[in-house]
Amino acid sequence: MKQNDLSLAYEEISEKVRPYSRLYSYFDGHPALVYSTERLSRAFGKSFVYFAQNWGAVIINAVLDRLILKGFNSSDDRINLKMDDLFNKLNLNLDAQDVHESLQVTGEAFLIVDKVVDSYDIYFNDPRLCEVYYDPNRPKIKKYAAKRWLGEDGSYMNLYYTDRTEKYYSQSGNTAKSYQLIETIPNELGIIPVFHFRNSRRIIKGELGASEISELDAINKLFSDLMVAAEFEAFKVRVFISQVDPGDTKIGPDMKIWIPANETSGSQDSNVIELGGSSLQNFLEPINSIAQSLAIQTRTPKTYFMATGANLSGEALLVEEAPLVKKVQLKQEAYSPVWAEAMAYILELGGDKVEVSDITPVWAPVITEQPLTNAQIMVQEKQAGLPLASILRRQGISEGDINQIMEDSKTNVVIPEPVVL
Repeated sequence: MKQNDLSLAYEEISEKVRPYSRLYSYFDGHPALVYSTERLSRAFGKSFVYFAQNWGAVIINAVLDRLILKGFNSSDDRINLKMDDLFNKLNLNLDAQDVHESLQVTGEAFLIVDKVVDSYDIYFNDPRLCEVYYDPNRPKIKKYAAKRWLGEDGSYMNLYYTDRTEKYYSQSGNTAKSYQLIETIPNELGIIPVFHFRNSRRIIKGELGASEISELDAINKLFSDLMVAAEFEAFKVRVFISQVDPGDTKIGPDMKIWIPANETSGSQDSNVIELGGSSLQNFLEPINSIAQSLAIQTRTPKTYFMATGANLSGEALLVEEAPLVKKVQLKQEAYSPVWAEAMAYILELGGDKVEVSDITPVWAPVITEQPLTNAQIMVQEKQAGLPLASILRRQGISEGDINQIMEDSKTNVVIPEPVVL
Protein backbone atom coordinates (compact mmCIF):
# COMPACT_ATOMS: atom_id res chain seq x y z
CA MET A 1 0.00 0.00 0.00
CA LYS A 2 1.20 3.48 -0.78
CA GLN A 3 0.49 5.91 2.03
CA ASN A 4 -1.21 8.25 -0.42
CA ASP A 5 -3.85 5.54 -1.15
CA LEU A 6 -4.97 5.57 2.46
CA SER A 7 -4.70 9.36 2.76
CA LEU A 8 -6.69 9.94 -0.43
CA ALA A 9 -9.40 7.51 0.63
CA TYR A 10 -9.58 9.05 4.12
CA GLU A 11 -9.99 12.58 2.76
CA GLU A 12 -12.52 11.76 0.05
CA ILE A 13 -14.70 9.59 2.29
CA SER A 14 -14.65 12.34 4.93
CA GLU A 15 -15.73 14.92 2.35
CA LYS A 16 -18.77 12.83 1.39
CA VAL A 17 -20.41 12.87 4.80
CA ARG A 18 -21.83 16.38 4.83
CA PRO A 19 -23.25 16.67 1.28
CA TYR A 20 -24.64 13.12 1.31
CA SER A 21 -26.24 13.64 4.73
CA ARG A 22 -27.91 16.75 3.34
CA LEU A 23 -29.28 14.78 0.39
CA TYR A 24 -30.66 12.11 2.73
CA SER A 25 -32.37 14.83 4.77
CA TYR A 26 -34.41 15.81 1.70
CA PHE A 27 -35.39 12.18 1.15
CA ASP A 28 -36.20 11.55 4.83
CA GLY A 29 -38.35 14.68 5.05
CA HIS A 30 -36.41 16.92 7.43
CA PRO A 31 -34.28 19.29 5.32
CA ALA A 32 -33.01 22.46 6.94
CA LEU A 33 -35.37 25.37 6.23
CA VAL A 34 -33.28 27.77 4.20
CA TYR A 35 -35.37 30.92 4.42
CA SER A 36 -38.20 30.78 6.95
CA THR A 37 -36.91 29.69 10.38
CA GLU A 38 -36.86 33.17 11.95
CA ARG A 39 -40.28 34.10 10.60
CA LEU A 40 -41.81 30.88 11.92
CA SER A 41 -40.29 31.52 15.32
CA ARG A 42 -41.74 35.04 15.43
CA ALA A 43 -45.18 33.90 14.27
CA PHE A 44 -45.57 30.86 16.52
CA GLY A 45 -43.34 31.86 19.42
CA LYS A 46 -41.37 28.62 19.34
CA SER A 47 -37.92 28.09 17.89
CA PHE A 48 -38.61 24.44 16.97
CA VAL A 49 -41.64 25.08 14.74
CA TYR A 50 -41.09 23.31 11.43
CA PHE A 51 -43.21 23.00 8.29
CA ALA A 52 -42.02 21.23 5.14
CA GLN A 53 -43.44 19.15 2.31
CA ASN A 54 -41.52 15.95 1.63
CA TRP A 55 -41.63 16.06 -2.16
CA GLY A 56 -38.05 14.88 -2.50
CA ALA A 57 -39.27 11.47 -1.36
CA VAL A 58 -42.07 11.57 -3.95
CA ILE A 59 -39.53 11.97 -6.77
CA ILE A 60 -37.25 9.22 -5.46
CA ASN A 61 -39.99 6.76 -4.51
CA ALA A 62 -41.54 7.12 -7.96
CA VAL A 63 -38.37 5.47 -9.29
CA LEU A 64 -37.92 2.97 -6.46
CA ASP A 65 -41.48 1.67 -6.81
CA ARG A 66 -40.60 0.51 -10.35
CA LEU A 67 -36.97 -0.47 -9.82
CA ILE A 68 -37.33 -3.97 -8.38
CA LEU A 69 -34.72 -6.71 -8.86
CA LYS A 70 -36.43 -10.11 -9.08
CA GLY A 71 -33.44 -12.42 -9.61
CA PHE A 72 -30.94 -13.57 -12.24
CA ASN A 73 -30.98 -15.75 -15.36
CA SER A 74 -28.31 -17.61 -17.35
CA SER A 75 -28.20 -20.16 -20.18
CA ASP A 76 -27.36 -22.96 -17.69
CA ASP A 77 -30.36 -24.45 -15.85
CA ARG A 78 -28.17 -25.69 -12.98
CA ILE A 79 -26.72 -22.20 -12.48
CA ASN A 80 -30.23 -20.74 -12.66
CA LEU A 81 -31.38 -22.95 -9.79
CA LYS A 82 -28.31 -22.02 -7.76
CA MET A 83 -28.80 -18.30 -8.39
CA ASP A 84 -32.46 -18.53 -7.39
CA ASP A 85 -31.42 -20.31 -4.19
CA LEU A 86 -28.74 -17.71 -3.40
CA PHE A 87 -31.08 -14.81 -4.17
CA ASN A 88 -33.63 -16.12 -1.67
CA LYS A 89 -31.27 -17.36 1.04
CA LEU A 90 -29.12 -14.23 1.07
CA ASN A 91 -32.12 -11.87 0.86
CA LEU A 92 -30.51 -10.06 -2.02
CA ASN A 93 -33.80 -8.35 -2.76
CA LEU A 94 -33.40 -6.38 0.49
CA ASP A 95 -29.83 -5.37 -0.33
CA ALA A 96 -31.05 -4.37 -3.80
CA GLN A 97 -33.63 -2.04 -2.25
CA ASP A 98 -30.93 -0.32 -0.19
CA VAL A 99 -28.58 -0.10 -3.18
CA HIS A 100 -31.24 1.45 -5.40
CA GLU A 101 -32.34 3.89 -2.71
CA SER A 102 -28.77 5.10 -2.23
CA LEU A 103 -28.40 5.50 -6.00
CA GLN A 104 -31.44 7.76 -6.25
CA VAL A 105 -30.46 9.83 -3.21
CA THR A 106 -26.70 10.27 -3.73
CA GLY A 107 -25.99 8.92 -7.21
CA GLU A 108 -23.86 5.94 -6.12
CA ALA A 109 -24.03 2.79 -3.98
CA PHE A 110 -21.68 0.07 -2.76
CA LEU A 111 -22.13 -3.68 -2.27
CA ILE A 112 -19.36 -5.65 -0.52
CA VAL A 113 -19.20 -9.44 -0.84
CA ASP A 114 -17.12 -11.79 1.28
CA LYS A 115 -17.14 -15.49 2.14
CA VAL A 116 -17.32 -16.49 5.80
CA VAL A 117 -16.60 -20.22 6.36
CA ASP A 118 -19.37 -21.96 4.36
CA SER A 119 -21.61 -18.91 4.04
CA TYR A 120 -21.53 -15.51 2.36
CA ASP A 121 -21.30 -12.05 3.88
CA ILE A 122 -23.10 -9.72 1.46
CA TYR A 123 -24.23 -6.31 2.49
CA PHE A 124 -25.04 -2.87 1.20
CA ASN A 125 -22.69 -0.15 2.44
CA ASP A 126 -23.59 3.46 3.06
CA PRO A 127 -21.97 5.64 0.35
CA ARG A 128 -20.68 7.91 3.13
CA LEU A 129 -18.33 5.07 4.15
CA CYS A 130 -16.88 3.85 0.84
CA GLU A 131 -14.98 4.88 -2.27
CA VAL A 132 -13.68 3.12 -5.39
CA TYR A 133 -10.73 4.30 -7.48
CA TYR A 134 -10.29 3.51 -11.17
CA ASP A 135 -7.30 3.28 -13.49
CA PRO A 136 -7.12 6.65 -15.30
CA ASN A 137 -5.88 4.91 -18.47
CA ARG A 138 -8.63 2.25 -18.31
CA PRO A 139 -11.60 3.85 -16.52
CA LYS A 140 -13.55 0.58 -16.35
CA ILE A 141 -10.81 -1.13 -14.32
CA LYS A 142 -10.82 -0.73 -10.53
CA LYS A 143 -7.41 0.02 -8.97
CA TYR A 144 -8.55 -0.31 -5.37
CA ALA A 145 -11.48 0.37 -3.06
CA ALA A 146 -11.76 1.71 0.48
CA LYS A 147 -14.16 1.54 3.39
CA ARG A 148 -13.92 3.55 6.60
CA TRP A 149 -16.24 3.01 9.56
CA LEU A 150 -16.56 3.54 13.28
CA GLY A 151 -16.45 0.51 15.57
CA GLU A 152 -17.10 0.15 19.29
CA ASP A 153 -13.44 0.61 20.21
CA GLY A 154 -12.21 2.96 17.51
CA SER A 155 -12.11 3.67 13.80
CA TYR A 156 -11.40 1.06 11.12
CA MET A 157 -10.43 1.28 7.48
CA ASN A 158 -10.04 -1.38 4.79
CA LEU A 159 -8.24 -1.05 1.47
CA TYR A 160 -9.22 -3.66 -1.13
CA TYR A 161 -6.77 -4.57 -3.92
CA THR A 162 -6.85 -7.30 -6.54
CA ASP A 163 -4.21 -9.33 -4.65
CA ARG A 164 -4.95 -8.47 -1.01
CA THR A 165 -7.08 -6.66 1.54
CA GLU A 166 -5.31 -4.37 4.03
CA LYS A 167 -7.02 -3.71 7.36
CA TYR A 168 -6.20 -0.62 9.43
CA TYR A 169 -7.17 0.58 12.89
CA SER A 170 -7.06 3.93 14.67
CA GLN A 171 -8.20 4.65 18.18
CA SER A 172 -9.13 8.23 17.33
CA GLY A 173 -9.58 8.22 13.55
CA ASN A 174 -8.88 11.95 13.48
CA THR A 175 -6.24 11.82 10.75
CA ALA A 176 -5.10 9.42 8.05
CA LYS A 177 -1.71 9.09 9.75
CA SER A 178 -3.35 7.77 12.92
CA TYR A 179 -4.27 4.48 11.17
CA GLN A 180 -1.97 1.50 11.62
CA LEU A 181 -1.92 -1.68 9.54
CA ILE A 182 -3.18 -4.60 11.65
CA GLU A 183 -3.77 -7.37 9.07
CA THR A 184 -3.25 -8.26 5.41
CA ILE A 185 -5.48 -10.93 3.84
CA PRO A 186 -4.63 -12.45 0.42
CA ASN A 187 -7.20 -12.04 -2.36
CA GLU A 188 -7.23 -15.45 -4.01
CA LEU A 189 -9.71 -14.66 -6.80
CA GLY A 190 -8.00 -11.46 -7.93
CA ILE A 191 -11.29 -9.54 -7.95
CA ILE A 192 -11.91 -6.46 -5.79
CA PRO A 193 -15.02 -7.49 -3.80
CA VAL A 194 -16.48 -3.96 -3.71
CA PHE A 195 -19.14 -3.41 -6.37
CA HIS A 196 -19.74 0.22 -7.26
CA PHE A 197 -23.12 1.23 -8.69
CA ARG A 198 -23.43 4.62 -10.40
CA ASN A 199 -26.15 6.50 -12.27
CA SER A 200 -23.53 7.95 -14.56
CA ARG A 201 -19.83 7.40 -15.18
CA ARG A 202 -19.36 11.10 -15.90
CA ILE A 203 -20.78 12.56 -12.71
CA ILE A 204 -22.08 11.29 -9.36
CA LYS A 205 -25.64 12.63 -9.22
CA GLY A 206 -28.89 11.31 -7.80
CA GLU A 207 -32.42 12.44 -8.45
CA LEU A 208 -31.98 15.62 -6.41
CA GLY A 209 -29.44 17.89 -8.05
CA ALA A 210 -28.79 21.55 -7.29
CA SER A 211 -31.73 22.72 -9.41
CA GLU A 212 -34.22 20.29 -7.86
CA ILE A 213 -33.05 21.13 -4.33
CA SER A 214 -33.43 24.86 -4.98
CA GLU A 215 -37.03 24.26 -6.02
CA LEU A 216 -37.70 22.06 -2.99
CA ASP A 217 -36.32 24.87 -0.80
CA ALA A 218 -38.60 27.34 -2.55
CA ILE A 219 -41.63 25.09 -1.99
CA ASN A 220 -40.82 24.72 1.71
CA LYS A 221 -40.35 28.48 1.99
CA LEU A 222 -43.75 29.12 0.42
CA PHE A 223 -45.32 26.41 2.57
CA SER A 224 -43.87 27.95 5.73
CA ASP A 225 -45.11 31.40 4.64
CA LEU A 226 -48.52 29.87 4.01
CA MET A 227 -48.63 28.57 7.58
CA VAL A 228 -47.62 31.99 8.93
CA ALA A 229 -50.31 33.65 6.79
CA ALA A 230 -52.88 31.10 7.94
CA GLU A 231 -51.99 31.89 11.56
CA PHE A 232 -52.56 35.61 11.02
CA GLU A 233 -55.77 35.00 9.09
CA ALA A 234 -57.14 32.96 11.98
CA PHE A 235 -55.95 35.41 14.64
CA LYS A 236 -55.74 38.79 12.96
CA VAL A 237 -53.76 41.69 14.41
CA ARG A 238 -55.91 44.40 15.99
CA VAL A 239 -54.62 47.92 16.63
CA PHE A 240 -56.24 50.19 19.25
CA ILE A 241 -56.34 53.94 18.51
CA SER A 242 -57.47 55.84 21.59
CA GLN A 243 -56.52 58.55 24.06
CA VAL A 244 -57.08 55.94 26.76
CA ASP A 245 -54.44 53.28 27.35
CA PRO A 246 -56.18 49.86 26.94
CA GLY A 247 -53.31 48.16 28.76
CA ASP A 248 -52.05 44.72 27.84
CA THR A 249 -55.34 43.65 26.27
CA LYS A 250 -55.54 40.22 24.68
CA ILE A 251 -58.39 39.72 22.24
CA GLY A 252 -59.95 36.28 21.95
CA PRO A 253 -63.22 34.64 20.86
CA ASP A 254 -66.36 35.83 22.72
CA MET A 255 -64.32 38.48 24.50
CA LYS A 256 -65.78 41.93 25.10
CA ILE A 257 -63.75 45.08 25.59
CA TRP A 258 -64.83 48.64 26.35
CA ILE A 259 -62.81 51.62 25.24
CA PRO A 260 -64.12 55.05 26.29
CA ALA A 261 -64.66 57.67 23.58
CA ASN A 262 -62.48 60.77 23.42
CA GLU A 263 -63.90 63.65 25.43
CA THR A 264 -61.87 66.31 23.66
CA SER A 265 -63.72 67.69 20.68
CA GLY A 266 -61.95 67.71 17.38
CA SER A 267 -59.70 64.75 18.16
CA GLN A 268 -59.99 61.31 16.64
CA ASP A 269 -62.45 59.05 18.35
CA SER A 270 -61.39 55.69 19.82
CA ASN A 271 -61.50 52.80 17.36
CA VAL A 272 -59.98 49.43 16.57
CA ILE A 273 -58.27 48.61 13.24
CA GLU A 274 -57.99 45.03 12.06
CA LEU A 275 -55.00 44.22 9.86
CA GLY A 276 -55.84 41.53 7.34
CA GLY A 277 -53.37 38.97 5.99
CA SER A 278 -52.67 37.60 2.54
CA SER A 279 -54.95 35.24 0.65
CA LEU A 280 -53.71 31.66 1.04
CA GLN A 281 -54.24 31.17 -2.67
CA ASN A 282 -51.28 33.48 -3.24
CA PHE A 283 -49.07 30.73 -1.80
CA LEU A 284 -50.84 27.67 -3.21
CA GLU A 285 -50.60 28.79 -6.85
CA PRO A 286 -46.78 29.22 -6.91
CA ILE A 287 -46.36 25.95 -5.00
CA ASN A 288 -48.34 24.16 -7.71
CA SER A 289 -46.36 25.95 -10.41
CA ILE A 290 -43.03 24.84 -8.93
CA ALA A 291 -44.42 21.31 -8.51
CA GLN A 292 -45.14 21.19 -12.24
CA SER A 293 -41.59 22.35 -12.94
CA LEU A 294 -40.24 19.59 -10.68
CA ALA A 295 -42.38 17.03 -12.48
CA ILE A 296 -40.98 18.11 -15.86
CA GLN A 297 -37.35 18.21 -14.67
CA THR A 298 -37.44 14.83 -12.95
CA ARG A 299 -39.81 13.17 -15.45
CA THR A 300 -42.20 12.33 -12.62
CA PRO A 301 -45.92 12.09 -13.54
CA LYS A 302 -47.76 15.24 -12.48
CA THR A 303 -50.44 13.08 -10.88
CA TYR A 304 -47.87 12.21 -8.18
CA PHE A 305 -47.79 15.84 -7.05
CA MET A 306 -51.39 16.92 -7.44
CA ALA A 307 -54.89 15.46 -7.69
CA THR A 308 -55.56 16.70 -11.23
CA GLY A 309 -55.67 13.91 -13.76
CA ALA A 310 -56.16 11.22 -11.13
CA ASN A 311 -59.04 9.73 -13.15
CA LEU A 312 -56.97 9.04 -16.27
CA SER A 313 -57.88 6.04 -18.40
CA GLY A 314 -55.47 3.11 -18.66
CA GLU A 315 -54.02 4.22 -22.01
CA ALA A 316 -53.74 7.87 -20.93
CA LEU A 317 -51.99 6.77 -17.74
CA LEU A 318 -49.40 4.85 -19.78
CA VAL A 319 -48.71 7.99 -21.83
CA GLU A 320 -48.44 10.11 -18.66
CA GLU A 321 -45.96 7.67 -17.13
CA ALA A 322 -43.90 7.12 -20.29
CA PRO A 323 -41.02 9.50 -19.36
CA LEU A 324 -40.69 7.89 -15.92
CA VAL A 325 -40.78 4.41 -17.46
CA LYS A 326 -37.99 5.31 -19.89
CA LYS A 327 -35.90 6.78 -17.08
CA VAL A 328 -36.23 3.62 -14.97
CA GLN A 329 -35.37 1.43 -17.95
CA LEU A 330 -32.16 3.43 -18.49
CA LYS A 331 -31.32 2.94 -14.82
CA GLN A 332 -31.83 -0.80 -15.19
CA GLU A 333 -29.36 -0.78 -18.08
CA ALA A 334 -26.84 1.12 -15.95
CA TYR A 335 -27.17 -1.14 -12.90
CA SER A 336 -27.46 -4.53 -14.63
CA PRO A 337 -23.73 -5.00 -15.48
CA VAL A 338 -22.72 -4.39 -11.85
CA TRP A 339 -25.38 -6.75 -10.52
CA ALA A 340 -24.17 -9.39 -12.98
CA GLU A 341 -20.56 -8.87 -11.80
CA ALA A 342 -21.64 -9.24 -8.16
CA MET A 343 -23.55 -12.47 -8.83
CA ALA A 344 -20.67 -13.90 -10.91
CA TYR A 345 -18.32 -13.20 -7.99
CA ILE A 346 -20.69 -14.87 -5.50
CA LEU A 347 -20.90 -17.94 -7.74
CA GLU A 348 -17.12 -18.06 -8.08
CA LEU A 349 -16.73 -17.92 -4.29
CA GLY A 350 -18.91 -21.05 -4.25
CA GLY A 351 -16.81 -22.82 -6.86
CA ASP A 352 -18.80 -22.04 -10.04
CA LYS A 353 -16.98 -20.03 -12.69
CA VAL A 354 -19.58 -18.23 -14.83
CA GLU A 355 -18.92 -15.48 -17.34
CA VAL A 356 -20.48 -12.15 -16.42
CA SER A 357 -21.91 -11.90 -19.93
CA ASP A 358 -23.90 -15.09 -19.30
CA ILE A 359 -25.74 -13.61 -16.31
CA THR A 360 -28.78 -11.38 -16.82
CA PRO A 361 -30.55 -9.58 -13.97
CA VAL A 362 -34.35 -9.98 -14.03
CA TRP A 363 -36.38 -6.87 -13.25
CA ALA A 364 -40.04 -6.50 -12.38
CA PRO A 365 -42.11 -4.86 -15.15
CA VAL A 366 -41.67 -1.08 -15.14
CA ILE A 367 -44.90 -0.21 -16.92
CA THR A 368 -48.05 -0.03 -14.82
CA GLU A 369 -49.71 -3.38 -15.28
CA GLN A 370 -52.86 -3.34 -17.39
CA PRO A 371 -54.10 -6.98 -17.35
CA LEU A 372 -56.30 -6.64 -20.43
CA THR A 373 -53.63 -4.79 -22.41
CA ASN A 374 -50.95 -7.31 -21.38
CA ALA A 375 -53.14 -10.24 -22.43
CA GLN A 376 -53.78 -8.66 -25.82
CA ILE A 377 -50.05 -8.04 -26.33
CA MET A 378 -49.21 -11.66 -25.44
CA VAL A 379 -51.84 -12.95 -27.89
CA GLN A 380 -50.47 -10.74 -30.67
CA GLU A 381 -46.87 -11.85 -29.94
CA LYS A 382 -47.98 -15.50 -30.03
CA GLN A 383 -49.74 -14.94 -33.36
CA ALA A 384 -46.55 -13.30 -34.67
CA GLY A 385 -44.70 -16.56 -33.99
CA LEU A 386 -42.77 -15.77 -30.80
CA PRO A 387 -42.17 -18.80 -28.52
CA LEU A 388 -44.26 -18.88 -25.34
CA ALA A 389 -41.14 -18.88 -23.15
CA SER A 390 -39.89 -15.69 -24.82
CA ILE A 391 -43.28 -14.01 -24.39
CA LEU A 392 -43.38 -14.87 -20.70
CA ARG A 393 -39.79 -13.71 -20.25
CA ARG A 394 -40.66 -10.34 -21.81
CA GLN A 395 -43.40 -10.05 -19.19
CA GLY A 396 -40.77 -10.28 -16.43
CA ILE A 397 -41.69 -13.80 -15.28
CA SER A 398 -38.85 -15.70 -13.61
CA GLU A 399 -37.20 -18.73 -15.22
CA GLY A 400 -38.52 -21.01 -12.50
CA ASP A 401 -42.10 -19.95 -13.16
CA ILE A 402 -41.57 -20.16 -16.92
CA ASN A 403 -40.29 -23.73 -16.61
CA GLN A 404 -43.29 -24.66 -14.49
CA ILE A 405 -45.68 -23.10 -17.01
CA MET A 406 -44.00 -24.96 -19.86
CA GLU A 407 -44.26 -28.26 -17.96
CA ASP A 408 -47.92 -27.61 -17.19
CA SER A 409 -48.60 -26.84 -20.86
CA LYS A 410 -47.20 -30.26 -21.88
CA THR A 411 -49.59 -32.15 -19.63
CA ASN A 412 -52.65 -30.59 -21.30
CA VAL A 413 -54.67 -31.05 -18.15
CA VAL A 414 -58.34 -30.48 -18.81
CA ILE A 415 -60.35 -29.11 -15.92
CA PRO A 416 -63.79 -30.79 -15.95
CA GLU A 417 -66.93 -28.70 -16.12
CA PRO A 418 -68.79 -28.49 -12.81
CA VAL A 419 -71.75 -30.86 -12.58
CA VAL A 420 -75.05 -29.09 -12.01
CA LEU A 421 -77.49 -31.24 -9.99
